[in-house]
Amino acid sequence: MRVRMIGAILGVILTSFSITMLPPLLVNYCYQDQVGFAFIASAISVGVSGFLLWLTNRQSGYDLRNVEAILLVVLTWLSLSFCSTLPFLFYGINDSFLNVLFESVSGITTTGINVIKLNNLPNTFLYYRQQLEFFGGMGIVLFAIAILPLLSVGGMQLYRAEIGGPIKDNKVLPNIKSSAMVLWFIYGGLTLSCALCYKLAGMSWFEAICDSFGTVSTGGFSLHSSSFSFYDSKLIDAVCMFFMLLGAINFSLHFRFFTRLDFKVYWRHFESRAFFWILFMSISTVFLFLLNIDYYHNVNDTFFSAAFTVVSMLTTTGLTNNNFALWPSFLPIFVMLLALIGGCSGSTTGGMKVMRIIYCCREGVLALRQLCHPHAVYSLRHLDDNVTSAVVSSIRGFFVIFIFIYFTLIILVMVTGESFYNSFAEITSCISGVGASIGDVAQDFSHLQPSTKALLIFTMILGRLEVMTVMVLFLPDFWRS
Repeated sequence: MRVRMIGAILGVILTSFSITMLPPLLVNYCYQDQVGFAFIASAISVGVSGFLLWLTNRQSGYDLRNVEAILLVVLTWLSLSFCSTLPFLFYGINDSFLNVLFESVSGITTTGINVIKLNNLPNTFLYYRQQLEFFGGMGIVLFAIAILPLLSVGGMQLYRAEIGGPIKDNKVLPNIKSSAMVLWFIYGGLTLSCALCYKLAGMSWFEAICDSFGTVSTGGFSLHSSSFSFYDSKLIDAVCMFFMLLGAINFSLHFRFFTRLDFKVYWRHFESRAFFWILFMSISTVFLFLLNIDYYHNVNDTFFSAAFTVVSMLTTTGLTNNNFALWPSFLPIFVMLLALIGGCSGSTTGGMKVMRIIYCCREGVLALRQLCHPHAVYSLRHLDDNVTSAVVSSIRGFFVIFIFIYFTLIILVMVTGESFYNSFAEITSCISGVGASIGDVAQDFSHLQPSTKALLIFTMILGRLEVMTVMVLFLPDFWRS
């Protein structure tokens, strides 16, 4: 393991990340918050540290191998999580370091769980929280891929370690640097479009920009403690649902749409088609159940509450326009389980991803058919091609490890004193990257014990890197590679 080479590349990433601490200065100037020093000091600290890290290791070469790319990705997310706390610490926020770290990790992993009281924060910090989600949404490592070729660092290894989903070699363009830049261009364009639509729907410019960061990134942070219930506008809710869905679809399909201007590209792809079917069936289930018991006493309110909640949870965004935790019967658990599914691979969402669900369901059906016809030969299919045994094996491995880690984490949270119901809610929210939850943490995570928060911080990073990238570090074979 060439540690010095990893240190040099990490230094470049940290130096690049320090630049992202400068935009809040414009907000500070506009609102006269008098907190500019916190961001200037943070930018200098991170920038100088990154530069020195690169300077002392720059002669190590940049021939990155897969195992080194995996370690670099994990170290990047850990480093940026701690670096993100610096503005809060320099500001002297009246809260514990663990809460500040929790908030920073929640933002950069696009989980969107809030533990810091928003009414105590200046507008500059409200913006900064949303900006963390913006950069975490597409992945700060994916952003770095466009920069690292300047050092002759191959980006494909980082791309495979960072990008979500089981199929990791489907680049938008043949050149990985061009692919990263195109993805970020689409991501930025969707965010700008979302901000304009929010403004036209009645938000202020500040609200529109900040909430667009949390919407397209499927992050879930909001400027208000009551989330989107604050606006009480069905038009704003409709805009939010539309852009949450765009953020949950494979961004390579967005690229195909913009190059062909054909909406059918979304329906032709089997994963996005399955995603829309899951969405339709889930909304119908929640809507009809709430309508049957006359929960909202109004068809229109019932539909918008059902649709917004299902879209928000399935896309692992976590924005809310109602307190779904108070819904009767099975509904709260049902919508939480939707978050475990998540959106499409290659999107900004968390969860297991629809593609993996499809493959596992198809393999289960084939196993049943094999019992009926023991001598028949069946194969899973990905579009028109036979799925390789390596992909099938990786999906099986992912599900086994994910389920094992998921229930292990629930048990560990219970050891800290939480009930099974609350432990299920907390781990599901963090590992799937969805800010909304149920039980005692439906409104707030700040009352949890420090040990529970520390475990949930690990869970958020684990979920953001889709479990396997982190768990492979615990194998002795990894360090002997």
